Amino acid sequence: MQDIFAKPGHALVEVADQTLVYRQVNIHDSTPTGAQIAAVAGFKPAQMPVIFQVLESGSLEGIRPDEVANLCEGVNRFIVVESDRTYRFTVDGALREWPCRHITGHVIRRLGRVNTSLAHRR
Repeated sequence: MQDIFAKPGHALVEVADQTLVYRQVNIHDSTPTGAQIAAVAGFKPAQMPVIFQVLESGSLEGIRPDEVANLCEGVNRFIVVESDRTYRFTVDGALREWPCRHITGHVIRRLGRVNTSLAHRR
């Protein structure tokens, strides 16, 4: 397992946009705020980025710009998208939030952890 705190005072996290394609970035703070995560993802505060932390359960937890993200051992993933609101939908009865008006079936299946072999049966 990779140490998320590779250097003292630093953290390695993965960030993605609405496509869920993740890339690893280094944050120069072991207790980063949502604003710091958005900044390393390439966003400026005026862009009003929405920051979601992907929890181990697969659920998304919104992180405010001034809120400290709870980093844990293992992979810490964040979705950062420019948006001024979130949208709600359900997958198998579980409520989900998403920062974009449009969402692909592929992203819904990944967020809902839907077995792709079952998704293509009918």
